[in-house]
Amino acid sequence: MSTETTLPTVGSSGTGRVLNWDRAAGFGFCSVTGRAENLFVHHSDLVADDGRVLGAGRRELRVGDHVAFIIGLDPSGRPCATRVSLLDAPAVAHKWHADLTTRNTAKDTAK
Repeated sequence: MSTETTLPTVGSSGTGRVLNWDRAAGFGFCSVTGRAENLFVHHSDLVADDGRVLGAGRRELRVGDHVAFIIGLDPSGRPCATRVSLLDAPAVAHKWHADLTTRNTAKDTAK
């Protein structure tokens, strides 16, 4: 299997795995499936399953999480992952994901 050495164009979608995550700083890096490069991920770019950008509160990823993203540019013009979402449920639910699911379920039940 060949691995490309350049990233797809800005605005294109991709998938990958979280390689590392600094909880205190709220950022990390993820791989890009089929590519040699890794992308920077910031907690402010995490989105809910329905595509909404998550509000304030602790948001984090875990090493090994399978994620989908849109390739964007950071303020310095470097490629980064934006609109990042989990593709499969983690073995232990993330706090922000569990809280969002609980709120949405309660809202749906109240209708």
